[in-house]
Amino acid sequence: MTAPGGDSVLASGVSLAGRAVTLAVACGGYQGAQPYYAVTRYGPGAYVQQQRYTPHEARAQAYYAAFLRDVTDPQALAEAVAPARQGAA
Repeated sequence: MTAPGGDSVLASGVSLAGRAVTLAVACGGYQGAQPYYAVTRYGPGAYVQQQRYTPHEARAQAYYAAFLRDVTDPQALAEAVAPARQGAA
């Protein structure tokens, strides 16, 4: 599956509150660009409500899992992703 902008969607789901959530991998269009992960939580009407970018797959998976549980408060989100951060450092 391909997301807007040519990103490859690795996973998609619906949060507990009924919001669409996607995990995608993308790469810039310039020479030497490294791939990165984009995790997106959509609001009503399919607009982007929250988005996080990271070069680390484990951190992206943690953001994806948190968004599926509707963890959106910045501090709670940081705490939810903290174990993945330590492993990706």
